[in-house]
Amino acid sequence: MAQVLKKDATQEDWDRSKLLASLANAGVAAEEAEKVTAEVEAWVVAENANGPVPSTAIRAKVTEVLQPGNPDAATAYSGWVKPE
Repeated sequence: MAQVLKKDATQEDWDRSKLLASLANAGVAAEEAEKVTAEVEAWVVAENANGPVPSTAIRAKVTEVLQPGNPDAATAYSGWVKPE
């Protein structure tokens, strides 16, 4: 299982449902969210060979994947902040 390094320096298992939920919260359509999640998940698994992947790197990768086809969604996702 791929590991994610969170901002608080803790690690947790990669959970694709978290990315799907955050994309939905940013207004990304379900079909597009699934495609983006699949691409980012493959990247996370590959990057995990070098150790846990920082959540900030995952966020940047999601924005990068969204940008060419849906720049509005990329902006919405990169600016979305999880409520406390």
